[in-house]
Amino acid sequence: MLETLVTSSVLIAALCVLRLTRGRVSARLIYALWLTAALRLMLPFSLVPSPVSVANLGGALPERLAAEISRPGADFSEGFDYVPGDNPSSAEATRPGGAQDTVSSGAQITPPDAEFTVDWPRALRAAWICGAGALAAFIALRNAAMYRALKRSRMRLELDFAAMPVYLADGLPTPCLAGVFRPAIYLTPAALETPERTRMAVLHEETHFRHGDHIWALLRCALLCVYWFDPFVWLAAYLSRRDCELACDESCVKRLGPERRAEYGGALIDLIDRGRRAGLLEAATTMSSGKRAIKERIGRIARFSRSHIPALAAVVVLALAVSACTFTGAEDATESAPEGSPAGTLADGLEYAEAEAPEGWDSGAIYAFYLDGEFIGRLSEGYIEDYGGMDAAADRLYLEYLNRTAPEFSPEDVEIDCDVSYIPQDVLEHVLEWVAGASQDDWTLWNALESELTGLSLETNVIVPIPDPTIVEFYSAEYRLTPDRPELVDEGCTIDDEGRVLQDAVFAFILEDGGRVPARPRNDWPIFIEDESDYAECASLCVQSYETGAEASRAEFDAPEGVDMGEFSRDYGDYGGWVSAETAFGGYGSGALAVTAPAASVTALAADKFSPEKISDNGDYIFGNHHWCSDMQSAAGLGEGAYVCREYADLYVGADFDALWQQGLDVDFETMSFQSDYHTVFLTRPESPVVWKLSLAANMFTREDVLALAESFVWPN
Repeated sequence: MLETLVTSSVLIAALCVLRLTRGRVSARLIYALWLTAALRLMLPFSLVPSPVSVANLGGALPERLAAEISRPGADFSEGFDYVPGDNPSSAEATRPGGAQDTVSSGAQITPPDAEFTVDWPRALRAAWICGAGALAAFIALRNAAMYRALKRSRMRLELDFAAMPVYLADGLPTPCLAGVFRPAIYLTPAALETPERTRMAVLHEETHFRHGDHIWALLRCALLCVYWFDPFVWLAAYLSRRDCELACDESCVKRLGPERRAEYGGALIDLIDRGRRAGLLEAATTMSSGKRAIKERIGRIARFSRSHIPALAAVVVLALAVSACTFTGAEDATESAPEGSPAGTLADGLEYAEAEAPEGWDSGAIYAFYLDGEFIGRLSEGYIEDYGGMDAAADRLYLEYLNRTAPEFSPEDVEIDCDVSYIPQDVLEHVLEWVAGASQDDWTLWNALESELTGLSLETNVIVPIPDPTIVEFYSAEYRLTPDRPELVDEGCTIDDEGRVLQDAVFAFILEDGGRVPARPRNDWPIFIEDESDYAECASLCVQSYETGAEASRAEFDAPEGVDMGEFSRDYGDYGGWVSAETAFGGYGSGALAVTAPAASVTALAADKFSPEKISDNGDYIFGNHHWCSDMQSAAGLGEGAYVCREYADLYVGADFDALWQQGLDVDFETMSFQSDYHTVFLTRPESPVVWKLSLAANMFTREDVLALAESFVWPN
């Protein structure tokens, strides 16, 4: 966007200079030149690199500044110094083999003792969105109020000479052309005082219509919303609005003939609202003008003359030259860079080569990366620039590759460095499985080389008397992880003197038939215990969830033909359920991106997860971020408390699409399922702690199928 701002500002400045030829060149041509500024602002990229582009004039400093701002956590207190850990290209990274490769960024390394850093990209993006949204809302409300006022007071006029609908509107300061899809002319009572004045007013607004000025007014408002922070865009909007009226006057005088220009000018003076400047935020054409603008318009009408050919040719040539300098981008040194190994990267044997772009790709070069001849991913030219250059971007890609290809931890891989001789075997197995899962996080860029259980003890046991006396044991575990890339560990983690990450967790177990069953409130992990009083409350919730799940397991239903619903598991929903092994959506990429959604599920949810009172008037029901229902309606045939709907959940978000593409997958929104889509029935009962959710994939089943499934469902009474 920085390049767009620079080039568009230069273009607008050049157009301001070209406006000085007014009087020698047609006003319509000057007005039409503002189209180039609008087009440049609507293009988020430059057409082609060019040696004549103004983007080449900035040298390396703007690129370095843009890269610094783009870096998460950028700290501007020390100029351009990098803080280790903020950017892989300025850190010492430890590879799984234990060796260290020092990455030189060419910048001074400062110690990692900054107390506060700002995520500048996110902060600037939030400010831009807030500003654009506020201005868009203001414009929408202002224009909506104007249109409502016009419709309430308007009266249709039948004028034989008018080529479009004409209305009389009370309270309107000047005649205007309003409306985008059904434009119409609105006249004031003053415009109807004489027939000639009426003709001149209608002619003026019809000329605006032929020029498409009602569309330009809307586009002007849209660009102001997007570039609300850019004074050059506001200047362009103001000047183009003035040139719009000059061009309209010129066309009107040309149609009337020079002999009637005085008559037209007189009508213009009578109708213009002199006390009100032209509105930049109105999607309508009005005759409002400031004193200077009125003086200029009347002077141009009085001195009406044809364009001077030499001046016209000069303006056209200069406009083309300026467009060539501003619609093109800076020549990118990466395009001519030799293929080979990025300098100073974390990985030995990492190489890159320019790859063939997919069909329709128009966003610069694409580079494929190989580690010892194996493809590990690809990056676009734009990503490389945004991330600070080839070395930094290649390091990031390499770390992501290591993360998704790291060997999976198993409970057998966890070393036990504490006395567990008195710990029941079923407790130890469950805790080791937990620690193994915590040793590898698909969403961070580091994994554990080693994990050790350093402490496991029985904290307390609680007897829950209702419904039957039940014993709940609480165990606390401590473990430590040795990260493969310590510099990437979050600053909020506790780290010992040897660089190992220290963590702890609390586990609850219900004693049943001589064994222990892992328990938790609903299916919420982890368990939080802040003081001794929390144990009793947590134990009660664990027993309640366990009993509710046990009752839920006794539900019965007829599975759809050909679908294996498997065994009841407490891991589904809030209290357990059945989920088919067959998947219906997702499954793209590798690692954390290989998300799938099942073909069918029957799950027990907590009753407070679903309430008919929360269904909106149009049948929407929001479960949470990226998860919602639509077209919710009562399923009367299933009895009271039954509802049927379409249920959706986003499996992938915007950042995931970039990651999938970098892994080498060409994202196709027409054929790939990035969102789950189900026919779903909710079954509720008064006073029941459970709401049953029955879902069948919409790409495999019909609405009738899920209604049949719900009809076969038997509550576990």
